[in-house]
Amino acid sequence: MSMNTQHLDQAKLAEAYATGISAAELAREYGVSRWSITTRLRKAGVEIRSSAKQGERVLEPSLTDEFTYREVVDGLLLGDGSIGQKVNLRLEQSDVRFGWLKQVEEHLRQVGATCSFLPRAPKKSLLKSENRVVNTGSAHVLYTPCYQANHVEKARWYPGGVKRVPLDIQLTPFVVAHWFSGDGSCDSNGALAFYTNSFTADGVDLLVSRLASDLGIHAHRARKNRTNQYFIRVTRVDEAMKLKKAIEPWMSECCLYKLRFVRPKIRQGRFSRAQVLAIRRSKLSSTELAKHYGVTQSAMSRIQRGITYKWVE
Repeated sequence: MSMNTQHLDQAKLAEAYATGISAAELAREYGVSRWSITTRLRKAGVEIRSSAKQGERVLEPSLTDEFTYREVVDGLLLGDGSIGQKVNLRLEQSDVRFGWLKQVEEHLRQVGATCSFLPRAPKKSLLKSENRVVNTGSAHVLYTPCYQANHVEKARWYPGGVKRVPLDIQLTPFVVAHWFSGDGSCDSNGALAFYTNSFTADGVDLLVSRLASDLGIHAHRARKNRTNQYFIRVTRVDEAMKLKKAIEPWMSECCLYKLRFVRPKIRQGRFSRAQVLAIRRSKLSSTELAKHYGVTQSAMSRIQRGITYKWVE
């Protein structure tokens, strides 16, 4: 069977190959044979690396002080990301969230790493936790080369070959933003949830503790459908608002819909905002104002001193 290789740009292939991506990875990305890739590279004057040179690669020095490669790994692996047998960092997402994959690509680039994309056709998959078949649309897989750093991260995340939350996990806004982009949701009441189905109760408790210590977010562990699967909930409106403010700047536009119901709680009270402002600006005594508005002197005094109606500024 012949392949159409007219779409192969020698200059682009040479540029990608120079970053450390293998000929086999380029072949998978472009949907052609490895021979087609190496032929184009040789025509471009590129020396083909031997198999021994195609192994593990070292990350280039970080180009940013804002986050590290470990933070990228932690953010992805808390959700749907993985480090496979070939020690590649991988993340598969539907095409509707391809913008997030492009954001991850940019963040990897900023810490000196590279990645490639592999398209996936629509398929049917079995959701074991709910015992039902799910039809998934077209998707893309993001994957990195086999970096030496990935061996370290795999040892942290897969002790004994099973995915576990590392004891040294640090939840920065950057990490939580990628975690929430992958496995977060928001209900119509503004409560946030992180779905941690694959982690043990101890691992989930560790994440709850880290949310409190690292970000000052009060959350709690909940059980899913009376099973041994757990998720994390942030139910208080003020806590959800605090978390939204921290992670929103780091999230891709295609994932911001997950925060759409998080908004300040509408305060209700006897007095409107305009009335409270008028009371605080008035030169009348609390006793006189209390008689005018038909409340007790102590209630009026608390309004004047800002003890009540604190949200009015």
